[in-house]
Amino acid sequence: MGMINLARQVFGKIVVMEREGSDKRGASLWKCRCECGKYKTIRGSSLTKGLTTSCGCVQKRRTQIANTKHGLSRSVIYNKWSKMKSRCINLSDPAYKDYGGRGIVLCKDWLDFESFWRDMFPTYKVGLELDREDNDGSYCKDNCRWVNRRTNNSNTRIQKNRNYPVGVYRVGDRYRAGVTVSRKFRNLGTFDTPKEASDAYQRAVGEIDDQLVSEEC
Repeated sequence: MGMINLARQVFGKIVVMEREGSDKRGASLWKCRCECGKYKTIRGSSLTKGLTTSCGCVQKRRTQIANTKHGLSRSVIYNKWSKMKSRCINLSDPAYKDYGGRGIVLCKDWLDFESFWRDMFPTYKVGLELDREDNDGSYCKDNCRWVNRRTNNSNTRIQKNRNYPVGVYRVGDRYRAGVTVSRKFRNLGTFDTPKEASDAYQRAVGEIDDQLVSEEC
């Protein structure tokens, strides 16, 4: 099969001008002009697969708009969101192995800072840290709260469930039950005793199992 001629073809904001040889792996390179006026050499496969549709100006503009829109890119709460996102999805983050690497996910809405801001800012106070009530659950509105550092430090993966049944977590002088379904934490309520919370957890698990069996039949 001969090489596909991409000259004069349009990919998003990119117009292909002419061939510019090949890279070290033999992939075709093309001189392109972006709508913004900038010229850039782009691999042909990146164009045909839709991986590159501008010179980079679109993403740069989006970032500028986002920073202008909420004006919080240097705030403490933005920094907390950014670190949370990184440890869930960035393979290079040193903390990834303890979060994204063990199945802790960031809910789709919170990939956008403004959604996180709307959900969590009303209860935020300076000095508080973000904590997941179910330490094996996802980062989402139903499973997250602001706590002081002492509380956050006590809610480590090792200590979280110590001396309590599965699915039961102590909250002050009471006990909360919760279950994670499809990586989303479901709060089952707060109870006076660990047994009551555990019974609620077991009922919820039973209902989930019955539902799965029904779907398979």
